[in-house]
Amino acid sequence: MYLTPVALGYLTQLILAALISGYFLFLMRRQTNPPLHQRCLTLCFVSLAAFIAALFWEAATLSASRLCAVFLQVPLLAGAWLCMLQFIYRFPALPATWRREARAVFYVSGLYALWEIGYAGYRFWRLFAGVLEYRIDWTDYLLFLLLLWAPVVSVRQLLRTLPAGGPFWRRLFAVCRQPPTHTGRALCNFTLIYLSLRCQLERPQHPAHILRAPGVRSEHGHRGGRLAGAVRLCPDLSEPA
Repeated sequence: MYLTPVALGYLTQLILAALISGYFLFLMRRQTNPPLHQRCLTLCFVSLAAFIAALFWEAATLSASRLCAVFLQVPLLAGAWLCMLQFIYRFPALPATWRREARAVFYVSGLYALWEIGYAGYRFWRLFAGVLEYRIDWTDYLLFLLLLWAPVVSVRQLLRTLPAGGPFWRRLFAVCRQPPTHTGRALCNFTLIYLSLRCQLERPQHPAHILRAPGVRSEHGHRGGRLAGAVRLCPDLSEPA
């Protein structure tokens, strides 16, 4: 294990995510029947802690052994965002008019998470056969849309707390500047966090060195995920130029 600056950064994030996850688990144990949105938020942070652990594993190990961590990253991220989407739909409460939409989003994000889990298993099976499979390009766009949908729902929940009367933008600014309730303050904070999220994960090294691992050959039929433009979304292998 090599504690490089990148690995130390991931280790710091892992400790923070683990502490938050432990705190939410402690709160759930103290309640006989915790609300569904609290369960979703707890599962989200547990999945995020596992995702950051996979990033740390990749950054702190040798190139020949980090492939297992690389294959697990996107399924863990998809599972975390599945729980996050359900949390934001149900916090503070799920409106009756949103039930079908929340159910549809659950099915879409759940099927995507199952796809990523199954494809990761397939990549492990091919790796044991000595073949390195890259990610499929179009799946990155699905994950990108799921990441964007959370702030959209958060803004919609915030708009439901606007007081009646007066111009829309003045009411919205008043709610963001000084939320009248704890729920409004929490929704405002979540919205700011989502809007400030940078969907870019920088890799410490070019992945071409992984292709030189003994006994592993690359399969060029599936290229690595690189989103169009300057945004690099998925923490996975990209085919070297």
